[in-house]
Amino acid sequence: MNEQDLITPASLCREIAETLALPAGQVRTHWQQETVQPGTRVAADARQFGVTPHVYDEAMERLYREGQGFVFETLCYWVRAERQAWSRRALQRLAQHAQRRGCAPGQLRVLMLGDGSGSDTLLLACHGYRPTYVDVPGSVTAHFAASRFARHGVEVRREHDLRALPSGGFDVVWSFDVLEHLPDLPAAVRAIGNWVGNHGLALITDACLQVRPDLPTHLSINQPLAPEIPRLFRDAGLELAWYAPQTDFCPCEYRRANDLSVAERIVGRWRAWRLRRKRLQRLRRRQP
Repeated sequence: MNEQDLITPASLCREIAETLALPAGQVRTHWQQETVQPGTRVAADARQFGVTPHVYDEAMERLYREGQGFVFETLCYWVRAERQAWSRRALQRLAQHAQRRGCAPGQLRVLMLGDGSGSDTLLLACHGYRPTYVDVPGSVTAHFAASRFARHGVEVRREHDLRALPSGGFDVVWSFDVLEHLPDLPAAVRAIGNWVGNHGLALITDACLQVRPDLPTHLSINQPLAPEIPRLFRDAGLELAWYAPQTDFCPCEYRRANDLSVAERIVGRWRAWRLRRKRLQRLRRRQP
């Protein structure tokens, strides 16, 4: 697999056209629109399926299953430099984790939770990892990702039932910009804590604060929870150990407390306090 194909718009547009059976010209137009205004296609899906913005209901569920917008949005956003920085930093953290564990990258059990069109899954495969992919079962987006894996000749385990994921079954849970979409965020964090095994970690980004008209699938119920996410992970057994301030805390790394030294725990608590304070400030600025 050529890693360059993952960020080349012409290659990605060709994959979309062939997999979704859309005219090439239409795909290029949609891609250009998405480049100018991210979320354009998901917003169009929201109108098509009668979604009430920022509220999870049956119409929202149908959008996730049947809409094509997330294919465009996740691919087009992923190639941006700022989004690439998240993944590159996370790859560095994975390499350090493998070194701490004394194992090769391919020996780490990595769960890609909500990876949409599968770009991060493919990136990890390029670097010798063997990730497990999970997204909305039976959805257009998950079908597209499966087709990409086959197209690139990458064997990726795909899980269709979150309830089947084993407790403590993963050394790493990688979940980028997923929490803001979930109707029960605290339960999702508890589940992540359950899936992370001994000496494991979670690499997380979220956009819970970003509840805007152009992001109709970001749930309003999660916005006030944004400052509390480090505490929710602590309650789930994972301490904030590291983040990337250069990319607005994307990603945050959570680890088992007993894997951290006293000094690391103290620094982690300071980082959690700093993240909470900054998010509270942003949240207050959004209030009338």
